[in-house]
Parts: sequence; C-alpha cells; structure tokens
Amino acid sequence: MQSACRNCAKPGAEADPDELPLPDLRTELRMQEAAEDAGWSGGHLVHDPVRNSFYRLSLLAVRALSCWKAGTVGGVRACLQQRYGISATPEDILELVGFLENNGLTQPAGGDWRKLFERWKQGRQSAFKWLLHHYLFFRVPLVRPQRFLDAAFPYVRWLGSRVGIGLLLVVFLLGMWLTLKQWEEFKATFMSFVNLEGLLLFGLTIIIVKVAHELGHAFIATRYGVKVPHMGVAFMVMVPMFYTDVTDAWRLKNRRARLLIGMGGMLVELALAGIALFVWGVSPEGPVRTAAFFVATTSLATTLLVNLSPFMRFDGYHILADLLRMHNLQPRAFALALWWLKRVLLGVDQPPPEDFPRRLHRGLILYAIATWIYRFFLFAGIALLVYYALPKVLGIFLAAVEIWWFILRPVANVLKNWWKEREEIMTDGQPRRLLVALAALLVVLFAPIWRSVGVPAVMLAEQEQEVFAPEPARLVKLHARPGMQVKKGQLLARLVSDELEHEWRTTQERLRLVERKLARMVANRADLHHVDVLRRERQQLQAKLRGLEKRRQRLELRAQISGVVGQAATGLRAGVWVSPELMLARIIAPQARKVAALAPETVIGRLEEGAEGTFVPDNPAAPSLKVRLVEIGAARQQGRDILYLSSVHGGPVEAERDPEQGEIHTRIGMFPLKLLPEEVQREESRDDHEEQVGRRANEERGANMPCQQACRGYVVVRAAPESLAGRFARRLVSIFLRESGF
Repeated sequence: MQSACRNCAKPGAEADPDELPLPDLRTELRMQEAAEDAGWSGGHLVHDPVRNSFYRLSLLAVRALSCWKAGTVGGVRACLQQRYGISATPEDILELVGFLENNGLTQPAGGDWRKLFERWKQGRQSAFKWLLHHYLFFRVPLVRPQRFLDAAFPYVRWLGSRVGIGLLLVVFLLGMWLTLKQWEEFKATFMSFVNLEGLLLFGLTIIIVKVAHELGHAFIATRYGVKVPHMGVAFMVMVPMFYTDVTDAWRLKNRRARLLIGMGGMLVELALAGIALFVWGVSPEGPVRTAAFFVATTSLATTLLVNLSPFMRFDGYHILADLLRMHNLQPRAFALALWWLKRVLLGVDQPPPEDFPRRLHRGLILYAIATWIYRFFLFAGIALLVYYALPKVLGIFLAAVEIWWFILRPVANVLKNWWKEREEIMTDGQPRRLLVALAALLVVLFAPIWRSVGVPAVMLAEQEQEVFAPEPARLVKLHARPGMQVKKGQLLARLVSDELEHEWRTTQERLRLVERKLARMVANRADLHHVDVLRRERQQLQAKLRGLEKRRQRLELRAQISGVVGQAATGLRAGVWVSPELMLARIIAPQARKVAALAPETVIGRLEEGAEGTFVPDNPAAPSLKVRLVEIGAARQQGRDILYLSSVHGGPVEAERDPEQGEIHTRIGMFPLKLLPEEVQREESRDDHEEQVGRRANEERGANMPCQQACRGYVVVRAAPESLAGRFARRLVSIFLRESGF
C-alpha cells in the first residue's frame, strides 16, 4: 500500500506543527525491503502479523520511520535532513502519521484504547448490512494446511524439476495429438453429456480439479518458503470457489517466484488436462475414459475462461501485476484513468498521481477502462442472475442493491469528488468541455436519429410445391433430382398401386360384362324389363372407373409450377412403397421470393406498409436484397416462418416445443411481416412475347437472389424516427409490464 494518503485525517492544528508528538509504533511490526515496482524508485514492506497484511511504504516514509525515535515532527524532519539530506515538510510527516493511525499500525497509549474501541464500533456493521454487502462475496477459512504441505512437499517436488516438467509436456502434447485425431468423437462425447447426469459429473469433477488447483498454489508457495496460513471456500453470488491465502508472497523480491506462485493453479490444471487427454485418447469406452474426458474439459474450460481473466482478482490479475512489476495494479490504474478523464472532460491540468513510462502510462489507462466495461457487464449479468434465481420480491431488491453498490455508487462518488473540487475546476480547468460532452450525449440520447428497425427474417419462395404420394403406393421411377429445372406439368415421379390396379381391372371387366348383357337384352324382348337395372349399373361402373382413372392419374406426380427441385427424397428405388407422409420432392420457384420477418410489439408501431428495407442473409458471402414491406399481420405464436426462425431450430427467436403435441410456438406473440423484392413485377395478363421476356427476366433475377431455398438473416426496414432514450424507455416499460406480475 502506498504511503500517499491525501485524504487521511490529520491531527488537530497547533501553533507550531514541528512540536507535535509522534505516536508509538506497534512493536510486532516487521519491515523488509520491497520488490522492484514500476512506479517506485524504492521502498519497504511493513508486515502486520496480526492481520497478515502488508503495507508498502515509499523511500521517504521508510527514512522517516528510521528517525521515528526523535519523538516529534520537527525532530523527524531534522533527522532526515541530517542523515539523508532530505528536506521534508511538516505535511509530509503528518500525512504519514495519518496513514499509520488509519491502518492501525500505531500503539495506543494511555486512554487511546477508547478511541480505538469507538472507531471499531463505528466501523462495525449490523448483521443486515453485513449480509447486504457480503452476499455476493465472502470467505470461509476451512483448514490450516502448512503441516500437511511441509510433509507432502518432498513427494511432489520432482514434478517441478526439468525431468518432471519435460515429462508432463510430452504427455500434454501427445494427449492433444490423440484428441485432434479423434476430434469428432470428442465433440460427440461432449454433446452426449449435456444432461442432468453430465451436470452432476461436471460438479464432482470441478471439485477435484479445483482442490488440485489450490494445492498447486500452495506447494509452489512452500517451495519458496511462503507460509500458507489457511485454505477455504469463497462464495461469489452463493457459488462456492476454493481459495488459498498466499498473502505472504508479498515478501518475495524474486519476481519469477511470485509469477510461479500465481500460475501454480493453472499449471496444475494444464498438467491434469494433458494427462486426461492422453488417457482419453488411449483408453477404451468405459468409466476411465469418461472420467478423463471430464477432467480434461473442466481443467481447460476453467483455466481459459476464468483464471486467465485479468479484470477480476483471479490468477490472471496477479500474473499481470507481477509481469508489469506493479503492486495494487487496479487501484493505481483506476486513479490514473480518473486523472485522464478529469483532464480530458474538465481540462484540469494536474500532474498525474504517478509517473510511468509513456507506454505503460497508456496501457494502464486502457486496462482501467477495459476493466470498467468488463465489470459493468459482469455486475449487470449477476444482477439479472440474482433477479431470476431468487423469489421476485427479494430478487428485485438485491439486484437493485447490487446495481447501485457496484455500478452507480462508484460513478456517484467520482462525480461527488469533482463537485467538491468545482472551484478549482472553474478556475484552472475548462468546464465547457464537459458541457460540450454532455450536450453531445444528450443529442445522441434524445435526437430522433434512429430511423430503421432490424428484425429477424427468413427468405422463402413465394411459390413452392411439396410433392407427396396421394396414397400408399409403389414407386416406379423418381425423376426429380435436387437442382433440376422443371416446367409446369413435367412428370416428377410415377407411382403404382396394386390394389388400385386390381380394382380398376375388375371394374373394367364388370363394365364389359354389363355392356354384353345390355346388347343381348336388346335382341331378346323377354329381358327388356331388366334393361333399366343394367343401365343404372353401367352408369355406376363408368363413374367408378372414371374415379379410379383419376386416382391412377394422380399417381403420376407432376410439377404444378415451373422452378427448381430444391429437395428430393434419397435412398428410394423402383419397387419401394412410399407413404403419403413422405415428401418426395420440393419445387421452388426461384424467380418469386418473399421475406418473412417477425417483429416484437415494441417496434411494430413504428412500421408502415410500403416501407423500404434491406434483407441481409446470415451467409456473409450472399448478397443483400432490397425489399419492400407489403403486409403487417396480426400477432401470433405459430407459423411456417416461426419454424424457420425459432430457437428450437437454431434461430434467433425464443421459442419452445409443446411436449404433448410437439408444436413449436414463440414465448410471446410476434407480428409477422411480409416483404417482397422491389424488382418483382405482378401483372395479371401478358401476351406470349411479354410472358417469355418476363420469364427470362425472372430467371435472371432469381439467379441474383441470396439463396435458392430458405435462408435466415435479418431485415432492416425504414421506420418512424425514434431516439435512443425513447427506445430504451419503451424497452424498459415493456420489461416492467412483462415482469410486474407476482
């Protein structure tokens, strides 16, 4: 910790500050030379063994403490001048006194213990406040592992030798090679465990892996003589995580040693992942291979996604701090970034809180801004998690508390500090910069500059034919092939029904027999009274035969539109029976396309029929297409466009499948939009020449379409102007109305 404590309370002003007495230092404090720091020319660490805390002091503060026995402020100043040639001001010494007292490094004398007790009482929080501030993160120490670490270290020490590291590296590379050779099987294994059983196995595995992770930190700390006072469990949003207290590593001047301690857990996880991948690659199917799979995936995922992050105080943060040779990396980076913001926005030309090389100076500002952005989304996500995971009343309260405490409160504190310095800002700064920035922000927020709406969409053929067998029949020949051009009336498939053929032949024979009888009856007057009966039977047989003939004709499946065969059944051969549920082919008219989009209620009021738009397919290689909104439908939750765009089928619209009927429907009603390409021409009648010209133009236009079959994308449609603030308010009201029911 730095000694620069600008806001610390100073002792009461006296006539002569040099005569002020100095408090006694605690006798159990220990001091040692500190490691190199990027922003400090030198310094020492003060170790408080009671709280196991370290405080970093500047070289001036260390020199002042060496003269502390002088007893007064003036005596320390004279000692500094005499011993070291340092000219210190009374404010420098009083600032150091405030720092020592505020951090409890001085020894109470006489009745000063009452002041300490009062300070403790003031700082003590009620159980409600403690729970409110610590429900997101708190620690529970479980074990004091130092005796176990000292006893077990000789057995694992060889893993850190050149031989051990080389062996682990070879195993890791072999495991990666074996996994890449069986990558498809590895992915299939992952998907097979996306269920409750997989979740339970993952939870058990992560406990084992994280215990090994923490032991990695602890054993490497033991290797360099760093004591591990305790290990335990930390809870972040009530999710348990193991931790190891290696605060004692601050004593190490060897940067490489501190880096290895910080990287110890990730090195162990990478070693476990390599061994597990190797075991998975050489093992047969069984519990051993399953266990190896979970160890490998868990180790790699937690190492890459969690521990490497430098924006939270995980391993990645400490590694970055050691690489940059900077203790208290985030507070110092934040202070530098706030100084930069104050200079840019308010024009206050103050010296920076610390002097760094230019490259590091810029890097720290960028790091601080990136951390703020990361934490904003992280804490906003945690607030949503708390809201949805807890009962609604409690969830709303705790989510609001978190948003205030971690997002709004820091901003409010910065603005509060700037307000306190308003006189200095008005005198030395350029406050008009802030006014210009605020005016620009207000323009961005409230100016109606948003003149379009983007919604998910799918391009479909406006005309298409799905070819099915009209009844169970036997395939004679399937002529349709994917990509084949067909004309209206062209034969696509020929089917035959043995039952139908038998009935058709039987009916023909009976009709011939009836006609022969009628012919004989005309010659024989004795049978003339049966003529009416036979004639009625002949009419019935002729009608039946015409019906059977129509059924036979329907078994010759023909194209009802001209177009392209976009899909055809595969694996069929002559003689195979097909059912009416099997689609044999799909004919698409590529020259006639439409775009079906789904718009939520929040934007539908800004849309009007006739608005222009652009359809942008998901495929980046496909061209965009100018479209026009021709119809806005009523809200619904089912439909062909919803099938294409639903999340059940990988689309962007949230939907779910009815477990009983199997139908797919959206969770909220969506308004369907129908859009047509602007080039589409619709005329009721044409002469032959115009029809041929139009057909060729349509074919050329169809070749320029983004896709010949259905393809997903989004459509941007011209809409009534709206401001960003209006859009946000509309969205906020929509969410409030949706979530207001208890």
